[in-house]
Amino acid sequence: MIRSACVACLLCVSIACAQEEEPLDAVTAAYRQGSVADRLEIEIPREGAPPARSAMTVALRTGASPVVSLALGRGYPLRVVAEPGRLIAWRAGDRERVFVAPLPEPFGRGAIEAVLPPLLAPQIDLAFADEPGSLLAFLPPLSWSLVASGERDRYAGVSMDASLELTAGGDGRLVAMEARRDGRVVARAAIDAVEVDPAWFEPPSLEGEIVATLSELGETPGPVRAGERMGDVIGFDARGRVTTLRGVAGEGGRVVMLAVVARLPEERSRLAGELAEAQLASLALMLDARVVVLAVGEASTARLFERVMRTTRADADRVGAIAVERAPAWLGEVGEGVALSVDGDAWMLLERHRIASTDADETDVAAPLESSTAPRTLAERLAEAVGAAMRSDR
Repeated sequence: MIRSACVACLLCVSIACAQEEEPLDAVTAAYRQGSVADRLEIEIPREGAPPARSAMTVALRTGASPVVSLALGRGYPLRVVAEPGRLIAWRAGDRERVFVAPLPEPFGRGAIEAVLPPLLAPQIDLAFADEPGSLLAFLPPLSWSLVASGERDRYAGVSMDASLELTAGGDGRLVAMEARRDGRVVARAAIDAVEVDPAWFEPPSLEGEIVATLSELGETPGPVRAGERMGDVIGFDARGRVTTLRGVAGEGGRVVMLAVVARLPEERSRLAGELAEAQLASLALMLDARVVVLAVGEASTARLFERVMRTTRADADRVGAIAVERAPAWLGEVGEGVALSVDGDAWMLLERHRIASTDADETDVAAPLESSTAPRTLAERLAEAVGAAMRSDR
């Protein structure tokens, strides 16, 4: 009788342990074993254009002194060291100019993304989050399961309209990922384990210049000038997908970027009406160019602006919109707005056309004729600046 009771007890304990095991336990364990680092080659598919590509190295140190160390981009990457309470960023090769920001609690991906744009690095949540959740900022909470096992294991996290598939090697470390929303691939990455020096986890000295904003660490400090290459910027497109300016503008041909500030609801409402009245899609079709509104504001702004800019199905592919939380360093002062004529092949600035911030009925004008010929509404001024940018010589 006692033996039967012990067997029953052991069976109950085994069943309870099996029930408590989560699908991603082996993967999370692989990223919580001290110091690990991965190199990600990231691809963002785009309709009608080659995919946008980028690279990232993410190094993690768990334990009593947790650290997330990042290298974002190629060639001249942005380096980041984040630890509980603070984040320090600098450009590779220039440790004399740094950006410092406090981090909220708890430490992890959410705290880091309060300062940086969304990161395509599920490793951070795997190492630090209490529960796997979505692992990426632009995905909703996901339900996880093991869908294939063998030499490589495949895990799927799914929700009503999104999914994330992770592939792991025999050691539990990731080798690939693919994120989908509304049935479309929004990002994928090939992942390799790499070795990093312990110095990777050490921030630079703060004895040099401490810049006020992250954008001041750009490769080209301050506004870009005509003839210089423009930097890209990561934001959200009209479908809520993480993308870049190239993702909505494509490559080749003439591209006009109309930059506006739409942080507040009243700004978004006002600009939506003015963009609809300006009929930029028809103007782009007539002049054989493409218009992309770069809005400094929340993600939903891109959807609103792209919808109101379109007038017919025929010119729908002539317009696009992307929303970013912070204006890039190369944009410079926006004011009422600025139209940038861009060489789509080399992604080079051709001309900059500022939207006038004064109305025609103001008396402070340079000549009498200006008051009668200047556009009087913001919609007219937007269309005038965009049209001038479209007509810029290549």
